[in-house]
Amino acid sequence: RLQPLQDSLPTSTFEAVQETIFEDLGQSVKAIFSEFDPKPLASASIGQAHVARLRHNGQKVCVKIEHPGVAELSAIDLNNIDYLIQVMTKLHDDAPDVTEIVGEMRRASIEEVDFRLEGQNAEVASAAIRSSGLNVGCPRPLMEFSSQRVLTMGFIEGWKVTEVEKLPAGADREKLASDIVEAWAMLVFEAGLVHGDPHPGNIFMELCDGPDGVRPVLLDWGIVKKVSPQQRLTLARWMLACLARDRFLYLSAMLEIGVSVTEAVNDEFLDEMMFGGLLNLRDTIPADAMQQFHDQLLKQRENKKEKKKQQEAEGKKAAKMIEKIPGWVHFFIRALQLLQDVCSTLEVTVPVARIVLKYASACLGINNTAMKGLSSGYGAMELAVQKKLHDLQARGLLLGAQVAVLNTSGTWRCNVGAGQLRHGGESVKAGEFEEQSLLPLMDAGSGVLLLCLLAAISGKTITGKEVNLDSPVAKLWPDFARAGKGSFKLRDVLRQKGGLARPFRNKTTCKTMCSEKQMEEMIAAAPRDDGTAHDASSTVPCVLGTALAAMLRRATGHRTAAEALKSVLRPLGLEDEIVYSGPKHRMAHLGRKLLENVTISTVWELLEERMRRGSSEEAKCPDWLTWQELRQKQPWCADAMLANHSSLLDGSGCATGLGLRASACALCRLLVECPVSSQILEQSLAPPGRLHVSSLQEWHELGRCLEVAAGWKLFRFKGADQEVVGYGQSDAATGSTFVRLPNAGVAVLLTCVDPEAQKTASLELLEVVSDQLGLRPCWPDDVPKVPDRAPEVSGSEGGTEVELRRSLARLEAQVARLTDALLETDGRGTSDVPCIAGKWKSKQVEGIEELLEALHVPTMARAMAKKLSKKLEIEMREDNISIHSTSSVAGRQIEETTTSFTVGLPFSGQFMRSSYQGQAAWGPGSETGRSLTVDKELQISGHQVRLVEQFHLESGGQLAVKTIVKGKGLIDVAIQSSAELQRLSKNLDPATWTLKKEVQVSGMQLWRGGRVMHPPVTAISQLAALPLPVMLQINYADMESTILFDREGALPETRLKAQKVANLKQANTVCCSCCTSKIQLRHVVASVLHAIGRAVEGEK
Repeated sequence: RLQPLQDSLPTSTFEAVQETIFEDLGQSVKAIFSEFDPKPLASASIGQAHVARLRHNGQKVCVKIEHPGVAELSAIDLNNIDYLIQVMTKLHDDAPDVTEIVGEMRRASIEEVDFRLEGQNAEVASAAIRSSGLNVGCPRPLMEFSSQRVLTMGFIEGWKVTEVEKLPAGADREKLASDIVEAWAMLVFEAGLVHGDPHPGNIFMELCDGPDGVRPVLLDWGIVKKVSPQQRLTLARWMLACLARDRFLYLSAMLEIGVSVTEAVNDEFLDEMMFGGLLNLRDTIPADAMQQFHDQLLKQRENKKEKKKQQEAEGKKAAKMIEKIPGWVHFFIRALQLLQDVCSTLEVTVPVARIVLKYASACLGINNTAMKGLSSGYGAMELAVQKKLHDLQARGLLLGAQVAVLNTSGTWRCNVGAGQLRHGGESVKAGEFEEQSLLPLMDAGSGVLLLCLLAAISGKTITGKEVNLDSPVAKLWPDFARAGKGSFKLRDVLRQKGGLARPFRNKTTCKTMCSEKQMEEMIAAAPRDDGTAHDASSTVPCVLGTALAAMLRRATGHRTAAEALKSVLRPLGLEDEIVYSGPKHRMAHLGRKLLENVTISTVWELLEERMRRGSSEEAKCPDWLTWQELRQKQPWCADAMLANHSSLLDGSGCATGLGLRASACALCRLLVECPVSSQILEQSLAPPGRLHVSSLQEWHELGRCLEVAAGWKLFRFKGADQEVVGYGQSDAATGSTFVRLPNAGVAVLLTCVDPEAQKTASLELLEVVSDQLGLRPCWPDDVPKVPDRAPEVSGSEGGTEVELRRSLARLEAQVARLTDALLETDGRGTSDVPCIAGKWKSKQVEGIEELLEALHVPTMARAMAKKLSKKLEIEMREDNISIHSTSSVAGRQIEETTTSFTVGLPFSGQFMRSSYQGQAAWGPGSETGRSLTVDKELQISGHQVRLVEQFHLESGGQLAVKTIVKGKGLIDVAIQSSAELQRLSKNLDPATWTLKKEVQVSGMQLWRGGRVMHPPVTAISQLAALPLPVMLQINYADMESTILFDREGALPETRLKAQKVANLKQANTVCCSCCTSKIQLRHVVASVLHAIGRAVEGEK
């Protein structure tokens, strides 16, 4: 309905046009132009455009003439807006000051009616686009035929971007839309021009030479904001903070941009702001698909309005969060929103975040920093670690890392750093890791504090007290005896039995978490709650660390934990290497993998999370919370990115439990040069215990290590002749781990807090180090038999009900373990029931297009994959499997295959018209049954391909079939000639450093998708200029796709029941009446426990 406002407004008369040209250019229309169409081509609010031809050279031009009196009318409108803003501010004292925005509107309006400025902007933009190499047009102004009210430009023979029916057949709409967004982002971060009005009326399409045949053209450079290099840096940091979901970096970037906030600003408000930022950077989707999403957003906004009205009716006035918003930022945000609409009009998906991130990262100087060996020599271990770091970086699992290994003899085996110090610093560019870089230890910091406390109590304390692990905590920390905790000993607290299952007040905030005094007082006042013995949730690491720091400073007689820490570390020369805060250039930040694609599913998840949190806030909450409850109610308090809080970085605050920072080599020295007496150390390591977890998620957060001692995790390794046990600590968020082995100290520190990185990167690095030491980690193989995720606690439940649900969850897990143990004691056990059998219909497909591209499937076929649907019928008789598959596209069947095989035996078949050899294996059992893995090897387009299919049931009953095309990993490519190097450089994507198509180099056929990892260069020109011969390293990562299936029809109950009966008979085969009695008793106990749990749940 608003489209006519773009180019179809009322026009000025031709007489007025002639008069304006004569007054401004000093010549008549006929004197300048041989042709001039009196009928306007288009008319907007400022002026109208006419088609003409220059008399002196015959060039076809577009002449833009300002409407008479428009400058005066614009000034009146702005005065009216000023008045309305003043009235609004008086009526709504919680509204932010928007005078700067109005001021920017006034500046833009004044500049918009001066066409000389528009011409200058267009010249700068045109030159920048040409030098960038982007296939985007920009009309060049002819300044000799232009004035304040007349602008003459080269004519664009094109049509509006919304007239998609005029596009040539086969035109790549997605590329056209991407080029528009990329040109806009390039101009912002490289040329310092923000086109503030890229609506559909200001974007045309024109035919052009070249393979594309058509290109977009950016018009109307009247509403433009010029941003300084410093403003570009702050914008880039703001974008990165959004995409890293880092609320603390986001607040810092907001303040640097010029947003003024009040003291009332809270973390929930920051989350709302970040969510808005992600909305602006989301992947574009077709216009019709946006309606449902906008409806949901509108519904949520209406709910918030109703909630605000209700609070005001109750006398609760909403606090003012923002004082002032800078006007220039408004142009940037508005332009992003308009670009979203343009791309939606073209009915395509454009990764806006990835495109903006490309230029924002370049602005901040962020790149894939080369691996940097920090020691003098490169031994076998160091080279192996560097290779693994390259691999992790290529897989997107590495932000920053340090790996160090120190022999007890004092010889360094490894000391390597890699990656970035942070996602762009405050007003500085991102730095590289160095030997002195200090990485956040988070949960692992409790191990450092434990060593220092043990050292402090190895002799008499500063007050002359003799303290050991069996002394009451109150002997060191009298306040801890409050609320029924007086009987607990040091050993109890270290062994998760310190009565601290609920240590957090329900009003805990980030400021609380960053205050040493407030955290100490809160833990001392926490009521005794024993939870469950050895339950992993009984004492969380940050609480344990806070308690250790409180005892350490009292044992050493210092006022702060930082001073106490220095006093213990000073004799080792480590007082400046393990700290709570240090010089800014050494402080590494934690970070998340940047969201390069803010998909609509990601936005939906964030939206639903906000809705759940809103309902949780309305519910009654107990006075004291567990870690899980705090994480659900106040997620910002449990956010690992708290390590980036400004108060922790500048030292004005101190999170004693999770705020320690250190380098990997400093930790190795602390482990090897241990200041603790052997007697106290041995007491802390014996006897070992085992933590109980309620989910595999919790197990992963514990570094997959459940064996513990007094404050330590015990890491088991398999050696050539015997088992080796090391002690140390690990962090749940990053996977950072340090371990003291009999002959060495090992430290692996990471700064990426993504779950995948936490699960994968640390363990793979430890495996590389262990292999060089002749060891193999054993603890990850000890998988507990628990559900994938713990049951969520509803926000509407009170404290008693919350605890009841937690108790029931623990009871069910214990019953499951007891049942398994009883049947194993019988000596026979039960066989798994293959629950993936049955009929299935596909529901959701993820990653299929990327996988098909890796398999060299034609583009047209890949496009059809969006409409792919599959049906499976799986029959299983013990290890004999038959999988009948039917594939359809848009309702038409295109493929039907049946594959039969026996698990464990080789078989052959057909895939994509290629023969393959395969073998299947059962995966580990879980609550949903066994998983099945089918491994296939085949030839596609002359390339050897390994294809892995994994079948397993999700917790919701859906069948997940993950297809993985295994990458080759890192391969070495020797380049001998400049022609080969140029051929390779020509086929590289400069944004991602990946091959755009196959290329023949040095007798090797390189697939597309490979990413150049070494040598470290930042531009294609640098690569082409490398001295020959040169050895390149190209990485081929795994590609995967997952299809989710819903079950059709009922589970094949008859066969399952028959198998269960057969298993039960086999399990109950006994040798005597005594054994029969024992088995019956065990089954009765398990049944009774299970029935009690169900009965209690039913009463609720």
